[in-house]
Amino acid sequence: MKKVYVVLIVLIALALVRLVFVSNSQNNTGNSAIVAPSGTPGSTLNCSMELSDSYSKNNTSIDKYLVKKSQLTWKGQTYNASIFNCPDEQQSYVKVYLLSKTINSGDKKILFTMEDETFNDSAIRDINADGLGELIVEHSNGGNCWLCSGSSIFSIIGDNVTDLLKDLPMPEGGKNSNVQIVGGIDKNGTEEIFYVDDSWELADGFFKSNAPRHQVLLTWDEGEYKIGGAYFSTYYLNQISKRNKEFEALTKSKTPDLHEAISLSIESYLDYQEIEQSDLGFDTFTRQIDNLPKTIKISEEDKVWIEEIKNRIEQEYKNSKPTPTIRMGFP
Repeated sequence: MKKVYVVLIVLIALALVRLVFVSNSQNNTGNSAIVAPSGTPGSTLNCSMELSDSYSKNNTSIDKYLVKKSQLTWKGQTYNASIFNCPDEQQSYVKVYLLSKTINSGDKKILFTMEDETFNDSAIRDINADGLGELIVEHSNGGNCWLCSGSSIFSIIGDNVTDLLKDLPMPEGGKNSNVQIVGGIDKNGTEEIFYVDDSWELADGFFKSNAPRHQVLLTWDEGEYKIGGAYFSTYYLNQISKRNKEFEALTKSKTPDLHEAISLSIESYLDYQEIEQSDLGFDTFTRQIDNLPKTIKISEEDKVWIEEIKNRIEQEYKNSKPTPTIRMGFP
């Protein structure tokens, strides 16, 4: 009888563990940003394969799925850019971007395919002054988040198309990091780009409209795009200067917004961090947070929230500081 009770207790315990696990799995959405359903870049749909096979064989049955087509030229080479709806009715929101070129026999050779919900524009040009063409595709996965739309950039070498920004952060289910080409900041013939740091979006009590929006600038260096950091110090310092003026204007406003004031302070800290001036950034952040406009009505709940923000920034600041080397018995 004791064995029966033991077995029953074990079974009940296992059922409870499974229940907790399922509950946590359902509640754990990962990225708080709203993204499109599965079927966006990174999924395993067969739309691209099916369309590519028919397209390369000049099968006109796929014409009914064609949304848009255009031609892109680069150094005398003509490329065909086509956008199709996914033939799968269950994935009606998915579109396929297909890049090909016509070979001597008249057949079309597929160079590149990509799936997403919207494709706005594409072009081929040399953005990094390396003499090679880059394919720039603007697209969106239909979600309402900072990383849900932007550009992807691919290098074209012969018939090979490869992701030029493969090491950038990627949103869940997405293929981009809200990359935007800004260009011409340092006038060295290359076009700079930036991606958006979304770590504050819909987190720590912020909404998309009032969250700190941090842009990370990258420049072409030694065959790849790298974070510019101090290289763009003038740009970041100008941004900080503009932000300080906005914060000062808030202090004089009759109806200043608490979230806006906190966001401005965080953005300045993050920009100082980019140019390796974390000390100055933390001092600026602390001074502004400790001297919020007196016209802002701060509730007890707001005070708790502000302390949480201060603790997060302080922890990030401490993490950015190198640990001093402990010298044991050496001068």
